[in-house]
Amino acid sequence: MLRRYFWQLLGTILALLAILATYDVFFRGRPSKSLQVILQAPASLVTIRPEATADIEVLYKGQKVGSASVLQARIENSGNQPILDSDYTRPVTFSFSPEHEIADVAIANSDPPNVGMQVTKTGKSQAEASRTLLNPQDSVTVRFITISSSNKSVLDGFSVDGRIVGVRGLKVGMPTQEEPPGMKVGALSGLLAALFGGIISVGVSIVTDLVTRWRRRRRSLPGTQA
Repeated sequence: MLRRYFWQLLGTILALLAILATYDVFFRGRPSKSLQVILQAPASLVTIRPEATADIEVLYKGQKVGSASVLQARIENSGNQPILDSDYTRPVTFSFSPEHEIADVAIANSDPPNVGMQVTKTGKSQAEASRTLLNPQDSVTVRFITISSSNKSVLDGFSVDGRIVGVRGLKVGMPTQEEPPGMKVGALSGLLAALFGGIISVGVSIVTDLVTRWRRRRRSLPGTQA
């Protein structure tokens, strides 16, 4: 008896695993264009407290500054389709608040090394990345050095803009803010719920069968009423 239920349970598990595998292959194989910008936590190079500005003077390339910060942003093709240089209807543009001036901007590194993206300062607080081919998983890290007379965070008023064919919108965030795709999480939860339900169903069938067998045996005993 238990062997029969074991095979029933095993069949349920294998069927659900087959559904999960089919789902995973289907969604991994679907064409998907996606571009994300991952920001590293900004680091302060120097900050002068207001009460000390009369006694301390900090220069950056000959310019007096109250604070200087470093911000790195990684541009990554997170989809499974290449993004061509012709796909950009608006290039990826980085904008800081007017209080923060871009003192220097450069490509820190890229993966692979031959991506060839360039970044150019187009205004006091704005820079633009070149329209560059990015194959799936290609990434480019841009390093900004900003100076300001304010002690506000360099991320206050910071924004990233761009328009790419087939990409609904740029994903911008810190590394800890990355979330798994909702559809995959929801489907996986549904499959786990179905698996749990199948196990419960088989368990109930086993208990019901055991109770039925016990009642039949009890009725068959001499002196036992039906």
